[in-house]
Amino acid sequence: MNIEEILSNQLVILKQLDEILEQEKEVLISNEGQRLIEIVEKKTELVETLETIEKHRVEIYGHTKIDEIKTPLNTKGHVLLLGKELKTIHQSIKEKQEINFILTKQSIAYQNTLFEIIQNQMKRSGNVYGRDGKIDQQTQLNTSINKSV
Repeated sequence: MNIEEILSNQLVILKQLDEILEQEKEVLISNEGQRLIEIVEKKTELVETLETIEKHRVEIYGHTKIDEIKTPLNTKGHVLLLGKELKTIHQSIKEKQEINFILTKQSIAYQNTLFEIIQNQMKRSGNVYGRDGKIDQQTQLNTSINKSV
């Protein structure tokens, strides 16, 4: 496999990863847990494929910069163009990962806050169950949670 094929393959994988990260953002915003699991699995597959391609590239070309790799003159321009496209898509992926990380942290913080509210209500309500094992009407949890928040 020559450098042009390797870079083309990497670019295809990175474009797929970029699209998956966009989907992940939408799923994080809409709080769709099951789809998030599927997306994470797909991301993992793509990253593993990318690592395999990169390992192959390093075995053949070492850590030589793209513009320093000896290529036939008729493909040199395309190889350099692929290198620029790889840098561009890499930047897009980096930005999307940062956004998704922030969204994930925000979601976890929201879940933790909600959990603390419920815990505090439970502590204040005292015994929740009566002697007969049923919820005591006087100590029932009087909490309303707005699901739209």
